[in-house]
Amino acid sequence: MSEKDLEHYLHVPNRIESYPDGGGYTAAIPVLPGCLTFGDSLQEVLDLIGDAKAGWLELAIENRQPIPEPTLPVEDHSGKFTVRLPRSLHRRLAERAKTEGISLNQLVNVTLAEAVCKAQEMPHRLLDRRPGGVTHGMKGGAQPRAALHDLPG
Repeated sequence: MSEKDLEHYLHVPNRIESYPDGGGYTAAIPVLPGCLTFGDSLQEVLDLIGDAKAGWLELAIENRQPIPEPTLPVEDHSGKFTVRLPRSLHRRLAERAKTEGISLNQLVNVTLAEAVCKAQEMPHRLLDRRPGGVTHGMKGGAQPRAALHDLPG
């Protein structure tokens, strides 16, 4: 086991998986086996998973258990990518950004963030179920259940 302390591990970013579970939600940190929490809302489990992580790490350190390092490919995601879109949509976005008094980049960033949040709450509404769509061809018509989040350090 490494000589790293609790403070070090609390600041290491971890991938979080969350999904609907009965009438509420479950969130887990897959790299830390058994580190999970339950709650009534997605926001609640995302708020609670930090406490679950701290408790998991405290027990692992106390019992001299090895603590796995996260497998986040942080360097693979620069925060920049290219998107091709129809000219008409580009024009509409630029006009909306001008009306809002923000840059096109800011508008697209906020719009994408809002769409991702909605997808976490209602993934069935934002995914295409037509042939060739995102969920078409999934075994038994299954829907994807997990959402991924990064737990900040």
